[in-house]
Amino acid sequence: MPQKFTASEIKANLKFLFLIALIISISTFSLQLMLMHYEKQTNKLYHDLSQTELEISQYRNLVWLIHNNDSTNNQEDYLLNEYKQIEETLENSQIEFMRSHFLSIQKKIRSDRLIDYSDLIDHDECLSIMAQCSTYATEYRNSHNETLAAFQKRVDFINMLILALLTVLSFFFIYTMFYANYGE
Repeated sequence: MPQKFTASEIKANLKFLFLIALIISISTFSLQLMLMHYEKQTNKLYHDLSQTELEISQYRNLVWLIHNNDSTNNQEDYLLNEYKQIEETLENSQIEFMRSHFLSIQKKIRSDRLIDYSDLIDHDECLSIMAQCSTYATEYRNSHNETLAAFQKRVDFINMLILALLTVLSFFFIYTMFYANYGE
C-alpha cells in the first residue's frame, strides 16, 4: 500500500533531486567543453603532422630528382615544377635543416634551369639530406604520436567521467521514482 507523503517531504526530495541534476548537468557541460578543447588540439596536431610529413616528402622527392637528374626536358620540367612548389611552401616551414639546405641549392642555381645545378651537386650530400629527411620525419612522427596518445588518454578519461555522471543521474531518477512509489 503506497504511503502518503507530506508536501514538505516531497519538496525536500525534489530539491535534493534537482540539486543533484543541476550539479551533474554543469559538470557534464564543463567536461564537454574540455572534450571539445582536446579534440581541437588533437586535430591541430594531426594537421601539423600531416603538413610536416608532406613537406618532408616533397623535399626528399626534390633532392632525389636532383640526385637522379638525367637531363631530359620532360624530367627537367617536372623537376622545375617541384622546385617552384617547394620554394613557395618552404618559407613558412618549421623545418630548419630543409630551409638551410634549400638556400644552398638556390645559391648554386644560376638560372631558371635546374640542369645547371646537376653538374654541381654532391651526390653524397643528396643521400645525406634524404637520410636526414627520413630521420626527421620518423622523430617528428614519434613525438607527435606520444602527444596524441596522451590526448587520447585524457579524452577517454573525460568520456568515462561523463558516462559516470550520466549513470549517477539516472540512478537518482530511478531512486526517486521507487522512493515516491514504495518509500517510507
